[in-house]
Amino acid sequence: MQRFQEELRVQQINVDKLRYLAEEILQSCHPNAVRHVKYHITITHTRWEQVSLGQLLQHHVCRVCV
Repeated sequence: MQRFQEELRVQQINVDKLRYLAEEILQSCHPNAVRHVKYHITITHTRWEQVSLGQLLQHHVCRVCV
């Protein structure tokens, strides 16, 4: 479990970098592409929240079961 939590922390850093790069792309992309870039930013954010929330719930369930 500890290893998985550490991996999540590492991946959080990667997700933050991805968001930063996506925002940079958004600033310089063609106006027709803005909607698509925003869509992928939203999808990435949503998926990461799902993974993070799932991990948090799993951690609490493990604590209750012990």
